[in-house]
Amino acid sequence: IEDAGGMAIYSEQSPERVNGILFRQMPTPSMMLMLRDLLAKTRPDSKNRIMTIFGDPSAGKSHIFRMVGNLTHPEGPILVDCGGLNMRELFFRTVIDYGKGVKEQFEQRVTQGKVSKATLDDLQEAFPGAVVRKGDETRINWDAIGQRRTETDQTGKVTANEDRGDAIIRAQKVMEAIYAREGIEVQSNAFGIKTVPGEVFESIRSGRPLLLDEFNKSKRGTLDKFQTFLEFCNGQRDTVTIINEMAENGDGDSPKSITVNREDVKIGWHIGIAGNDTSDGDTTQELSESMEDRLKPHRIGAPEMRDWTHRISQVWTGMPLVTLYNLFEDQAKAKPAEFADWLVQM
Repeated sequence: IEDAGGMAIYSEQSPERVNGILFRQMPTPSMMLMLRDLLAKTRPDSKNRIMTIFGDPSAGKSHIFRMVGNLTHPEGPILVDCGGLNMRELFFRTVIDYGKGVKEQFEQRVTQGKVSKATLDDLQEAFPGAVVRKGDETRINWDAIGQRRTETDQTGKVTANEDRGDAIIRAQKVMEAIYAREGIEVQSNAFGIKTVPGEVFESIRSGRPLLLDEFNKSKRGTLDKFQTFLEFCNGQRDTVTIINEMAENGDGDSPKSITVNREDVKIGWHIGIAGNDTSDGDTTQELSESMEDRLKPHRIGAPEMRDWTHRISQVWTGMPLVTLYNLFEDQAKAKPAEFADWLVQM
């Protein structure tokens, strides 16, 4: 889809859906040039497929990446909260290897009511949402086991404050203690942890854009492996091989390395990185010179009055009504009924 100004959007979705998203979720006027630059990075001939935006919380950084991710792929972007995260886990993610039959044994006992209340309470306390009760039925939400601890700031925003690998190790210890208490035999099973390809490789394989939120609140000292990968993302190299250290250390079930080539990159694929300025608390780290050079972040200043009116009308009406009226004022005054119909259609 290409407009009269030459801005192109590469998407498998219908023009009606793309236009609807663009008009409803339009970024604030101060960020429109960033939108143009981000869309340019999704062109098939673009080697630089990464964009970084830093600024104050709630400035619209994640919003613009989510919007473009929804434009370019029907499933939208893969979102990762990098707060407290070991960034190496984006390449090879740590998961629990429950072993054959162990989950089934525990689930069956839970369903039959043969698991103690203390066990269920301990599991729910360690991983909220892991125990689901509906009437007289109780079941286990395995997706909740191993989730990271979170915290809520004064604005109500929920962010992770635990490394994902640490959360998995914590889950392994919790489940080992539960199985021992409940008399579930695990010695003959391969109960432990292993690694699987993480969000980076899932994003490249599927073509879904990758959104790394709270990037510079990640675990300190874990961005080293990211440096070489960023050279691939910004076009400095056409191939990159990522080594899995855990596989080298004896995890034989996990891939030892994965290589990505330029031809593996699908149309529309990109990485969006959102972060806060270092003034936003002690957990926000300043980027190294080499990382700054690879990312070349855009920085958002204080919002202007036009940004406030844009966002407020967007919240109230579902459309950035003030901005659209300012853009099409002549048409709106000349044919108000048609302009109103067009807004409803969008």
